[in-house]
Amino acid sequence: MNIKSVCIELSNQCPLKCLHCSTNALPNKHLFYNKGETERLVQTFISQKLEIVYLSGGEPLLSPYLPDMIKNLKNANIKTAIYSSGVIFGSKGLISVDSSYCNSLKFNGLDTIAFSIYSMNENVHENITKTKKSLYLLKNSVSNFIDAGINVEINFVPFSSNYKDLENIIIYCIENNIKTINIQKAIMQGRLIENSHIIMTPLEENEFIQTLCILTNKYKQLIDIIVSKLFDIKVDGILKSKYSAGMDEYYISIPYKEISGRKFRYLAQ
Repeated sequence: MNIKSVCIELSNQCPLKCLHCSTNALPNKHLFYNKGETERLVQTFISQKLEIVYLSGGEPLLSPYLPDMIKNLKNANIKTAIYSSGVIFGSKGLISVDSSYCNSLKFNGLDTIAFSIYSMNENVHENITKTKKSLYLLKNSVSNFIDAGINVEINFVPFSSNYKDLENIIIYCIENNIKTINIQKAIMQGRLIENSHIIMTPLEENEFIQTLCILTNKYKQLIDIIVSKLFDIKVDGILKSKYSAGMDEYYISIPYKEISGRKFRYLAQ
């Protein structure tokens, strides 16, 4: 089988405590791939002649081996994209990602970083992430990555509490020259199982889909709105239904396990 992409969880540690986290990542978890494992994974990806590697977590920016991993993949003409919360640990608490680190990732060859924004209302966003100042810190990180010249995308997951906030996020993206927003649908795994009350009702989802169609048409000249295939939407030439996180990509978790019946040949042992 010709494998073109793979997504790897570099850690199960994350500064946020999102209600729907599919990997159950938390601040007090400390599992990372070590240097030898990441080097062997990179060699595996190179030998498979992948086109792109998605680096996830937990929070992948916490991995000390991330810059070298990106550099070695870039040298093999493999693109890299990061899924990030935009929040990391500092000596005195949580902080944004500073400009110098953003510039170093750009220098090493990072192509894209995607951040999850749940609302431009800080209370709504923080109620989903369960982390104070998470929106403020995230927005600072977004600005720093944009200034470093790295392609930034935004991910949005609608729930009952935030599904009406999409247009404000679209406007934020346009104002910051962000060209792509990915509309994801929460997957019933991880912490969402115990927090299923936050999922949209059928009526709310129907309202959201109608709004999504309107907004896609309204802003189609200014931003690409990419919709997850998990939404039951008939593509009519307006909506772009391409985004398939959790569906069509090979996945390496930490600790390694099979997800959704798909395996990548694991050679890091």
